Amino acid sequence: MAQVKDPPKRATGALHIKSRRRLKKIFTADDLLNLSESASDGRCYELVEGKLYEMPPPSPRHGEVTSNIDFLLQTHVRQYRLGRVLAGDPGFVLGRNPDTVRGPDVAYLSYQRFPANEELPIRYGDFVPDLAVEVVSPSDTRPYLLQKMEAWLAAGVRVVWIVDPRRRQVAVHSANRDSVLLHSYDTLDGSPVLLGFTCQVADFFA
Repeated sequence: MAQVKDPPKRATGALHIKSRRRLKKIFTADDLLNLSESASDGRCYELVEGKLYEMPPPSPRHGEVTSNIDFLLQTHVRQYRLGRVLAGDPGFVLGRNPDTVRGPDVAYLSYQRFPANEELPIRYGDFVPDLAVEVVSPSDTRPYLLQKMEAWLAAGVRVVWIVDPRRRQVAVHSANRDSVLLHSYDTLDGSPVLLGFTCQVADFFA
């Protein structure tokens, strides 16, 4: 495994999003939720500092890798009753005034962060998961991925996995540890958020 150099400081202003069309107007998290619920054409959006971006739909391969990750995490988390695993771009509010709402491909939310006896809200959560997993799409640029990762960590997410299906790699980022790049022959462990979880990186791409 190889260490990844620390990413540059997060740029100010609008997020660099290549091939994502920004819609004019300042939007709120409630606007985004209403838009998502009323959309009949299957369009997906991302809200960054009040700016709404239309997202391209994911590819079948992207969906397959996401499903693999979800299955592996669900199996471990349910066995040991650690928390919840969420998939399908669940929205979390990372900032207010202006609002930012992110949706990771897969998220792990421990019972310490959100108790087991409480039902998850139907609106976007004003909390963040312990682990956010982002599966790289062909349209994703390196600056976009770095800025998205930094936004998760700044909001309080403990660990971010950037999963690259084309290179068959996983970059592991956390606020208090050096970033690590894992290849398909390496073993990925869930520490410090998913103790006891291990798998081969190749399992994500099977």
